Amino acid sequence: GHTLVDTGGVSRPINPDSIAFNVIGGLGSNAFGIQVGTGVTAVAITDTALVTLIAEGTGAGQLNYAATTRSAPVTSGSTRRFTVIRTLTNNSAGNITIQEVGLTGRAGTAASGGPWNFLLERSLSVQTINTGGASATATYTIGVTV
Repeated sequence: GHTLVDTGGVSRPINPDSIAFNVIGGLGSNAFGIQVGTGVTAVAITDTALVTLIAEGTGAGQLNYAATTRSAPVTSGSTRRFTVIRTLTNNSAGNITIQEVGLTGRAGTAASGGPWNFLLERSLSVQTINTGGASATATYTIGVTV
C-alpha cells in the first residue's frame, strides 16, 4: 500500500484512488487549512509540518484563526483556478511576526483510523501583525492549465 507522513511525523496508509484533501479549516482551529508559524528553517521537499506552528488564542504569541474559505472556481482560457483564504487576527498583547505559511489538508476516515493532517505546501513569508486586533490574510491560488 501507499503511505504519507502526517504533520505529526507518522506514516499513514493512504489509498491513492480515493484520497481527497480538505483544506477548509474551521473557525478557531489551526489543525488544517492555511496555517502560519514562526519557524525560519529553509523549506525542504521533505517538510511534513510547519517548523513552529502559531497557536490559536489570545495569549502571548497566539493568533485567532478565522475559518478558511475558498472562492468558486474560475476558468480563463485553458486555466481553471480557485483561491483558499484565511484571515489571522492578533488579539494578544504584543506584536507577532509570521515567518512561515503552509497549506495543510485533512484526509482519511474514522474507519481507517483517521482523519490525519498532511502538509501540502510550506513557504517562508515574513509579516508582522501588530497588537490590538490587527489582521493579515493568507491566500493560496490553486490552478491547472490543460
